[in-house]
Order: sequence, then C-alpha cells, then structure tokens
Amino acid sequence: MKFNKLIQNTDDFKIISFIGNSSDKDICQDIENTNINRDMYKDLDIDIKGISNDSRNISDGYLFAARRGNNIDSNKYIKDAAENGASIILTDERIDGALESYINEYNKNAMNRGKNGISVIIADDALKAYAVISRNFFNRPAMKLKMAGITGTNGKTTTSFLLNSILNTAGLFSGLIGTIDYKIAFNNSKMDKMYSGFNAANNQHTNIIADANINTNANDNANISTDINTNVHTEVDNGDRFNIPSVNTTPDSYMLNDMLNTMILNNLKSCVMEVSSHSLIQRRTYGIDFDIAIFTNLTRDHLDYHKDMESYYQAKKLLFTEVLSKSLKNKKYAVINNDDEYGVRLISELSEPESLNNFSVITYGLTEKADIFAKDIKSTTKGLEFKLYYNNLINKMNYNLKTPAPDVQFFIVKSSLMGSFNVYNILAAAASAFALSVDNENISKGISALTSVPGRVEKIRININSNNADSGSDSDNDSGNDSNSSSVSGHKNGICNLDNNEAIPLICVDYAHTDDALNRVLSALRDITSNNLICVFGCGGDRDKGKRPMMGRHAGRLADISVITSDNPRSENPMSIIKEIEKGIKEENVFFISCDGSIGDIKRLKNEIRRFNIDKDNNNSKYGNKDNTDEDKIHGNIKTEEYAEDGINIINGHRRAHIYTIVPDREKAIKTALSVACSEKDTVLISGKGHEDYMIIGVNKTHFSDKEEVLKFYKL
Repeated sequence: MKFNKLIQNTDDFKIISFIGNSSDKDICQDIENTNINRDMYKDLDIDIKGISNDSRNISDGYLFAARRGNNIDSNKYIKDAAENGASIILTDERIDGALESYINEYNKNAMNRGKNGISVIIADDALKAYAVISRNFFNRPAMKLKMAGITGTNGKTTTSFLLNSILNTAGLFSGLIGTIDYKIAFNNSKMDKMYSGFNAANNQHTNIIADANINTNANDNANISTDINTNVHTEVDNGDRFNIPSVNTTPDSYMLNDMLNTMILNNLKSCVMEVSSHSLIQRRTYGIDFDIAIFTNLTRDHLDYHKDMESYYQAKKLLFTEVLSKSLKNKKYAVINNDDEYGVRLISELSEPESLNNFSVITYGLTEKADIFAKDIKSTTKGLEFKLYYNNLINKMNYNLKTPAPDVQFFIVKSSLMGSFNVYNILAAAASAFALSVDNENISKGISALTSVPGRVEKIRININSNNADSGSDSDNDSGNDSNSSSVSGHKNGICNLDNNEAIPLICVDYAHTDDALNRVLSALRDITSNNLICVFGCGGDRDKGKRPMMGRHAGRLADISVITSDNPRSENPMSIIKEIEKGIKEENVFFISCDGSIGDIKRLKNEIRRFNIDKDNNNSKYGNKDNTDEDKIHGNIKTEEYAEDGINIINGHRRAHIYTIVPDREKAIKTALSVACSEKDTVLISGKGHEDYMIIGVNKTHFSDKEEVLKFYKL
C-alpha cells in the first residue's frame, strides 16, 4: 500500500518535517508546525510492505516507527532499521547531526546503486501516527467487527471471557484479546487464516513482541520486558492454533490491527478486548472503532507508571473521550459501573454538555439506580445465582426482547464462577451484550456456558483416589468446602500426613496482585469458608510500593493464616518487599510463627494453628454467620473487633486468631499452605500470579506455575 494513501484524510497528527529519499533532498525540510499536503512530495508515494516498531523485525520496504520511551529510545535503532531495509522512518524526534548525515549519505549511496533510499517522516505525535497508519494499512478492520473494549483495574479478564462466551452463544463468533491469550478464530470452526505472526510450518509463533525497542518496563501487568533474559517465541501445538499466548494485555497498534484483520478472514463477527491504562497512554488503541467501551472500576495499581490516582483515572478515561468518541460506528455505548466511585465520576463527566460525546451511557450495579442490576444474590462454592433486572435498560434502549412479556423484569443468572465480586463482571458483560442486541436467552446461556477463567478464583480439582487431577470450576457441591472432598489417609508427598484422615481443602489460584483485588477475593472466600482461610501472597518488585502494606492489612484482617512469599521480585531484594508487606499485616492482631518450609517447621506451625482453633471439636463455627445480608456478602462488610489481651479477633461474633509466616521461596510457601490445610472445610488461596507461568528474579525469567506446584504437591 502507498504511504501517501495511508495518511490521507486524517487530522489525527501532523507531519512537521521530513528527509526525502533521493539525493536532491539532502537536508531536513522544516515545515514548522503547519500540516502539509501529503501528496506534494513524490517521496511519499512509496509502497509499504509492512510496519514495525522493532528494528529487528524490519525487512525491505517496511516502515519503522521510532519513539522515545520512558526507558529506551528506539530512535537509537534507526540505523539498524535502515540496514535491514526500511523505506520510511516515522518519528517525532528531530533528525540532525550524525544521524542526519548518515541518512543523507545512505540515500546517496542507495541512488548510486539504483536502489531506493529512506524517507524520514517527523510527526508531531508519533504514537498517534503509528496507530492511524497501522489501522489504515489493514483497511480499518474494526469497522467490520462488533468491537467491545474493557478497561478498569479489576475484572477486565473475567468480563471479557463472559462477553466472549455470550457472543459465541448468540452466533456472533468472537475473537478475544487480553492478559491471558489472543484468540483469533472460533475453536469450533475451521480456521482459514493464521495470524501473520504465526509460522504455521513449524507451529512457532514469532514476531509478537510489542514495543521491543521502547518502554517495555511499563508494559501491562509486567507481562514482558526486553530487559529480561527470556525467549518469548512461544511454541503452539497443533491442537491450540487458535490461541496465541499473550505478550501484553493490549497489543501494540500494528499487531492489534493485524489480529483484527485475521479475525475477519477467519469469519469472526466480533472481538472483545482488554484495554490497559498503559496502552491508552501509549495510544495502542487509538483509531480503533469500538461499539462498546466498558469501565469496571478503579483502585490503586500501576502508580509506579502513572504516579498518582488522578493520572491513572485520566488514562482510563481516554478509552471514552479519545477512542470511543472518535469511533465511526453508528451506535456506541459506554457501559459503566455505577457503584464505583470513579465510575460515578466518569458518568457525570461524560454527561456534561461540554463533553460533546456521541455515545449513550449504560450503567450497572447492585441498586435500582442502575440500568441493569442484581438482586437476591447467592454465593457458594458452587458459584453464583441471582436475579438480573434489566427493565430500566430496556426502557432506555427500546429493545425488543426475544421472549417479550408485559411483566418481564428479570431473569435468573446461574454461573459457575465463584466470588460475589463476579456479579459485577456478569452485569458488565450482560449490559454490553444487550447493547449489541443480544437477546436475554442467549445472555443467560452464555453466562452459564463459562465454567471458569484461568487464574481467576480458579478452583484446582484434586482427585487423589483416581490418581489424576485437573483444573477448573467444580459445580458438583455447594455445602461448605466440599468441592475437593476426596478423603485420603496421608498425602502422598509425606509432608501433610500428620493426621490419620486428612481431606483435601478448596484450593483456588487467583491473579489478585493489588490491595483491592486481594481484599475482594479474600472477602468472597471468607464468606463461603467454614474453617481456616489460608492465603499465599507476595508483591511484585519494581512496581508500586505503596500497595504492599495495604495488601498485608487485608490478609491480616480476612485470612486465618497468611504465608508471605515472593512474586516476581525483579531487581529488588525479595526480603525487602516482604518486610514492607509485613508492616501492614502487623497492624492487625496477628501472631508470627517462623517457618522455613521444612517438615519439622510445618508440624510446629500446624500445632500452633490447632491451639487457636477454639471450639472446633464442638462444631461451633468461628465464622460463617449465615445472617449476613446479600449486600454485606457483595461488599465484604465484615466487622472486626480486636482484643489485645489474647491476640484473638472477633468476626461476626465468633472468635478467631490470625497467624502469619514468611517463606520467601514461593514453591515452599505453597507447600506450607497446602500442608497446614488438611480439612475439606479449609480454603487455600494462592494469589498474585494466577494464569502466569513464570517467575522473574533479577533479570532472569524462569518457568513457574502456581497451578503446577499444587498438582506437584499431590504428586499428580
């Protein structure tokens, strides 16, 4: 495609100067701050064969997009891109000095050899220019799909999986882009086209690094960094060619548009994607034509990057004010959590006359003030059940129901997803599906069809008696913690055979790595755990340090036993991170017991726990006050009184103690938690990594999976 065609009819950025690719233009032509007629220079009539912001991926005829990041300036790689065959360099930095001399000399030599030289385009905003050019290179693919983008601190992944399931159920076969993986074809149909970054000949995915020469240290949720010694080229087997392991929550602009185009070639009708705050700041989704933009919530996270909550909020807001508002779709909707403080603010700001928004706002929550809301919520180890009311939304949208009736106000939602906080994720997905004209029957079926989300309160099912194990949601039992109740006489690994008849606890792996997320998942599990709630968690290194003591406080308040450990310490000393967590946990009424993960220390830890399990033999539950209101269950309104004289907390009128230990080695920490939880009424939460299968220590990235460690513990 001709470059001058890629930049026609756009006012998103300005070209302010350039260096031509022929010998008669050997100086930088300065256009000041005025836009130019993009067809006036023959140098811009160039065939572009591909686009990349990684100089290592440049081939003949490619455009290389360079910019200065927080840590890496990819303008330093312009020479490498030129040597690899780049036809155009796109940047927002002035080209002068040695680099200008190099380019002029390069163009003269190229002309003498009868080859094309390089044109250097200097834009006022290279990020927007890169996004628009990438979009146009693939002929604006989002216009051919129903597009939903989800932003917020927590709930993005689960909401995306729910909406994806609903759309697939309704026949609007959907792609999925997010933290876990990229789905580019519907698994039940033949995949006609592979994503261009996938080499079908050897089943190896290549060229999927985003921002390889720029600021990868600020990537979403620290999924990847080129400062780490790791091979990111991922093997994909023949049975899973539809899914590409995620590199970033939100891919870079070229990769994103490439994948959207591939979805179209594979006959998909829609795409659901997570949109991170990093990607919005870095304009990765700029120019994407969304139908739906969803705001889940906003709590503390990524302040190492955004510096403060106001900047974090303004980054999230860009999905609505800069992306959705510029979408060319005819009907557009902002779906916003009406119970979240920042959601309420966003609704208000988007409703102001001066905002000039061209989309409708749909709200969801737990009260009748919302357009779509939930009532009569039941949360158990089996999952969730509640009434979903949508009459307010129907009245707003004049929507035609598939099964209309004068008195239709709600339908019953049944979901295998565990945790009362997932009610919000279900509401967000349902509201978005309604906005996309999906009927209520398919919404209900789609919600029920999703049995689990990898690493999101994911139950690890253990079946000792049959010598096998798998992971996912278990919906066979809803009494106490019976989902993993295979009784064994001593665990096979010899660590937890301290009793004659110890059963398997409920074991959950979750991605919660912020204070709010940990609070939510612990509150939800506290409500359905009738005995000890045991939490394994840590905090990532080189990230927001302020959340560390806050996470400690939540663990100390809600769990019975906490095992503080490592979670991607990166360049920081793991013990330094743990000490900051410990400051918070010490603010609660807690007892510290040292444990190094050895059998002897675990035995001692178990004995201390038993000492505080008061009234256990008399079947007096220390927790589960079943008179809690549904609102209490949803919001985690558990009241705690503290008694300094004996170090025991009171929760819902029942006495309990909190014990914590420190085991820096995460593998040993998981073994410790599983060893001391030998009752089917216990719950073990392994938090922080979720679906991740790596550990970053220093500059080394090695394989590590919480789920695999659980299965290894039981030797399955």
